[in-house]
Amino acid sequence: MLFRSSISDVCEASANLCRTLERQAFQAEFEERQQPDPKPRPSSDLTVPSSPEETIAAQLQRLRLECDLTEEALAEQVNMDIRSVQRHLAGESVPRALSVRKYERAFSKLLNRQVVIRQVP
Repeated sequence: MLFRSSISDVCEASANLCRTLERQAFQAEFEERQQPDPKPRPSSDLTVPSSPEETIAAQLQRLRLECDLTEEALAEQVNMDIRSVQRHLAGESVPRALSVRKYERAFSKLLNRQVVIRQVP
């Protein structure tokens, strides 16, 4: 049983590292595409949550409303099934890392700023 537990811990740590590296790569890619801006943007433009406790579902809902998207339009933007998007927005299921990246890319493009969706512990 101890062996399974340690394997699980290693897998979880590895997945967390992969998520961190993917986000950093996405951020670097996004920054490369940005045209030079004569005025530096305030750091608040780079973060999504209004509070550290904001759930992924709450962040997705807030961003969807900020972009004035219907649930169907958001599903189209991220190329996902409408029911999956509805479950993510309602907090019935937590999106996987790939889905989170799809949401980040779609909202970043629509809002013309980098959007990072934070996962709460």
